[in-house]
Amino acid sequence: MNLSAEYSRAGGYLAPQPSEKEATACKNSDFKMANIYFQTRWRGLDVQAGAQWKDAGLGMGYGFGSQDQFDATRTAFASARYDHRWGAWRLEAQAAYRANYDRYEWHRTQRLYGNFHFSQTATAALAAHYASRIGTTSFGVGIRNENIHSTNLGDTINPAGQVPNVEGFDIRQLKVLDLVRGGNRLHANYYAEQAFYYAGLSASIGINGTYNTQFGHHLGGGANIGYAFSRGGTLYANANRSLRMPTFTDLYYNAGNQLGNPNLRPEEAWLLSIGYKGEWHFGEEINGKPAKGSLSLAADCYYRWGRNIIDWVYVAEDTKRPYHAQNQQKVNATGLEFSIAYRWNEWLRCISVDYAYTYLDLDLKESGSRYLDYLSHKLAIHLEHGIYKGLGASWTVRFQKREGQYNDAMGDVKDYQPIWLLDGSVFWQNKYLRVSVDCTNITHTRYYDYGGILQPGAWAKVTIKAML
Repeated sequence: MNLSAEYSRAGGYLAPQPSEKEATACKNSDFKMANIYFQTRWRGLDVQAGAQWKDAGLGMGYGFGSQDQFDATRTAFASARYDHRWGAWRLEAQAAYRANYDRYEWHRTQRLYGNFHFSQTATAALAAHYASRIGTTSFGVGIRNENIHSTNLGDTINPAGQVPNVEGFDIRQLKVLDLVRGGNRLHANYYAEQAFYYAGLSASIGINGTYNTQFGHHLGGGANIGYAFSRGGTLYANANRSLRMPTFTDLYYNAGNQLGNPNLRPEEAWLLSIGYKGEWHFGEEINGKPAKGSLSLAADCYYRWGRNIIDWVYVAEDTKRPYHAQNQQKVNATGLEFSIAYRWNEWLRCISVDYAYTYLDLDLKESGSRYLDYLSHKLAIHLEHGIYKGLGASWTVRFQKREGQYNDAMGDVKDYQPIWLLDGSVFWQNKYLRVSVDCTNITHTRYYDYGGILQPGAWAKVTIKAML
């Protein structure tokens, strides 16, 4: 059995050299959050349940016209999974339910220009796997029902309904009859896959299909092949076709400076990747652990063809709601990811380097695309080391370069600048307790990451974790 509870809060963040608007927004960046999680297992049954409660000041998160935006959410979920083996067969069944209340306010504590949503998602799935000489045959079916009642999202269901007249946030007053719009859609999916194994060679090929009551039937699939060397890691290649359905927000959101599009089509994409991963141990093992450390290496190169990509584009001609949901004609991505890590002992626990590069090839029907502001370079250098017995520390230097431009709080157009950031953590732990002091952006660097929101300066938190 696993039971955990978490509570965190902050009074807002400070940022280097903020403008007057930004300083006001920073004061409204406080949050309170609580989580509770429960899990238990009995034979092949795994049951989980949990809940989250969160209130958060958003500053200027959804537009520069208000510096005191606010969002509150209440979420509950439960799931059950059963796994049973019967000779060469393995059967899996699972079901889950999630409910979420969401209240957004353009001005904190004011219901004017607010959005209220109550969404429910229920899923069930059944899968079977058969092991034979040549490999494993798998097939399965699943179903998911999505339902939402809202003041903004979906079709009109209660024309006479009114926005809930509440001060603050009380989910007991969020009744279906208060919510004037809604939507319901059902997904049914199925798949079949055959995996093959021979010596160090492995391969698989599969097909999947999805039926959606709103968007009809779509087919997808994929294949992969890999070879594991006796010493030196695994070389692999993957290819698959994926599909993403528009969300209720993409389809119906019509508030603030955003305008949804009920005529959106699903995203389609093909992804091809080639990669390598391996791990080497040095020295003789002592009690199952390498005496002189280990070295791990991973590299992946990919190309993604994207069509009908869902985008929120800036349309200057619409002075009321300039951000429109659209299907873009083509968004292709070329990328490279690389990581290397060395682990020695309790004093030099890990030193690693991770790097990612992305390039987008765009053919846009609308030029004001959010895909113009993509992260082209990302580098992280990490060191974790011991200090004394259970006391240790970790340090991470991060570099990132984002392409494109943004509008700041004053409406000026600026280019994104490359940034270097330093994060650190000092921690102590034993068998039952872990205490850590974590700090991000130790150098108090002024920067913008995505959009015109000034990011926090030096930020510290204390975490206490008990393990029973």
